[in-house]
Amino acid sequence: MTATKVLKSTFFVLGFICLIIFILARINNGLKILIDPEIDNTGDLYKQSSITNFREILPDKAVLPNNVKKSEFYTHKEGHPYVSDAEILTFGDSYFYFTRFTSFPEYLSLKTNKKVFFAAEANPFYTLKHENYSAGQSKYLIYETGERGIFERFKSKLNIDPATREEIRTNTFIIREPGEVEKIYSRFFQLGYFTWQINEYINTFKFQYLDYINEATPVYSTDPPMLFYRTTVNSLPGSYQYDYSEAELNDIAENISYMNDMLDSLYNLKLVFMPVPNKISIYDTATELKEYNMLLPKLYEKLDKKGIEFIDLYHPFKRNNELLYYRTDTHWNEQGMKKACNILVYKYIKYD
Repeated sequence: MTATKVLKSTFFVLGFICLIIFILARINNGLKILIDPEIDNTGDLYKQSSITNFREILPDKAVLPNNVKKSEFYTHKEGHPYVSDAEILTFGDSYFYFTRFTSFPEYLSLKTNKKVFFAAEANPFYTLKHENYSAGQSKYLIYETGERGIFERFKSKLNIDPATREEIRTNTFIIREPGEVEKIYSRFFQLGYFTWQINEYINTFKFQYLDYINEATPVYSTDPPMLFYRTTVNSLPGSYQYDYSEAELNDIAENISYMNDMLDSLYNLKLVFMPVPNKISIYDTATELKEYNMLLPKLYEKLDKKGIEFIDLYHPFKRNNELLYYRTDTHWNEQGMKKACNILVYKYIKYD
């Protein structure tokens, strides 16, 4: 075969690959089949930044049964009770269903020897309604949310009579907005099976010699090496720097109070509100950020005045000398989870 034929064949193969990528980029989730699922992980910030300086060996995730989401892992275990049979009800986000170690609800059940129900649900009234929960003996309902989600969840009152969820349907072929396809190509290069390591070499070089870092993790610490997610360090609601007005803080507290009152009057459930601090709120002194907006302490004060039960994690976490969050993940580590659970149990729950 002549050099010309080899060159033509090479261009033909490369052109065919580019055509496939071009088509897949215009199909909803089309390029996902070429993305390494071990790299495509929004919680693992090292894989978001692709900088070897921040590589952290994380515990393996639990192996999920077929067709079971990670948010449902604990709920599919044998010991998970029906909501009507539970002695404690818990609702929360990925802090509660993190699968790299025993989840918070499961650990709470093991520690207290009580039946603990869990739902990954922002609105507990949805589950209570559709599971036909009826008021009976008074029980605790532990409501967890990450600090960055407080404003979004409680800028308005929760719907106490939510309708059945509707499945979100999307067209297979979709018209992309200007610039959107370019972002998809960039994401493919960052996370693709055959390209992510090249991207890592490039980003590491740019960080070490040009002081560049990925926009997904714009704030970092080098001692210890830590990354902080962009939505917790920008100037938008939920972040470290957002300047909450007094009216916004009052609205949040009032809407949490409304949830408390409705849970009590409709279901005889006692709310315990447990916001988990953003990692940057605890470890800001390791970075150049120094002016925390003090959302959690301000909210604690307002909830206390309204008689709302809550768990203060900010102050004990801030005083703690051991690392309570993964260095390059948005979530708490096992020590952080256990410390939060111990604080909750010590304050509220008697156990055998």
